[in-house]
Amino acid sequence: LWLILFQPGWAQETRKLGPGQTPATARIQDFAWLSGNWQGQGLGGFSEENWQAPQGGSMLGTFRQHKLDKPWFYEFMLLLEVDGTVQLQVKHFTPEGKGWEEKDDFLTFRLVQVGPNEAYFEGLTFRRQGDQLEIYLAMTSKEVKFDLRATK
Repeated sequence: LWLILFQPGWAQETRKLGPGQTPATARIQDFAWLSGNWQGQGLGGFSEENWQAPQGGSMLGTFRQHKLDKPWFYEFMLLLEVDGTVQLQVKHFTPEGKGWEEKDDFLTFRLVQVGPNEAYFEGLTFRRQGDQLEIYLAMTSKEVKFDLRATK
């Protein structure tokens, strides 16, 4: 899988748990600031990310990426309370709706740190300032930045 293979030698805005370190303690309400509709640039195309408000120990998110005015890929995302922490589960889909991961599989991002308007998962960072949302993603050979703005 070409997404998210954390390389600490070049990553500056993403973090990783150290050996034996457990995920940070958190509740789903700690992520309420992420709720809303976000649009902007990232991965060389147009990005749109939507997050529903926290409810029942989870938040639902969707993502779509367009390049050259055509869908490139989609994501279904869940922020879930699990054993005193919050983890992010992501499932990717092709423009035709076929899953990248196996039927019952998804990528899981463990929480490193959460604070007001910021969350650091292993290899993935969300940071909000007003109506701007920055997302940093550690990939195999570089760290990618998404610059998004609130749409409502």
